[in-house]
Amino acid sequence: MADEYLDHPYDEVRAIAVRYCTIFRLPPLLADPEPEVRVGAVLRLPIRRILPLAADPDRRVRVSVASRLEGNELLRLLADPDALVRLMVIRRLEPDMLVLAVQDQDADIRRWVARRIAPAYLYLMLSDTEPTVRQILATRLPVALLPVMATDDDVRVRFTAIERLPVAMLHALADDDEPLVRELITRRLAEDVRKENSDGTGT
Repeated sequence: MADEYLDHPYDEVRAIAVRYCTIFRLPPLLADPEPEVRVGAVLRLPIRRILPLAADPDRRVRVSVASRLEGNELLRLLADPDALVRLMVIRRLEPDMLVLAVQDQDADIRRWVARRIAPAYLYLMLSDTEPTVRQILATRLPVALLPVMATDDDVRVRFTAIERLPVAMLHALADDDEPLVRELITRRLAEDVRKENSDGTGT
């Protein structure tokens, strides 16, 4: 029955019909004037048939295309002008490939990169201009790089880094300007003392 409604004058009807129609009726719908109809076709057709829609004028269609593509075809969409399209790409690329997006102009995308990028490349984002990106880094960086974050200009970044720093490194940071950070350091040092045995050998 859905096949009978693919040329219906109402966009909403065609957008529903495209989900259920015979797959052989889908190719012409890639040129439908309604983006939601094109999205429905993109989500059902073989990848080779939807490649031209990577340049569709509507970002909803390009996001749908990005949700299907793999490899180099997906990678090309990192240059899409719309952040929502690039975000779909970032969420699907292999972590090793995210090195290509560490300088994306959109902070939300860089936050996703910081969460997913392979650990070996985290250092490339240490000087990111967005504090929330650096804060995410502070949760993932190797301990050897944490001292850089522990002296960051932003208190959120310092706090996150100091939560992970080895206790032996905390004494040099005890005079931090932020009371919350000093309180964290004091608490961690006190907890470390309580872990020690009476002879001072530690647990």
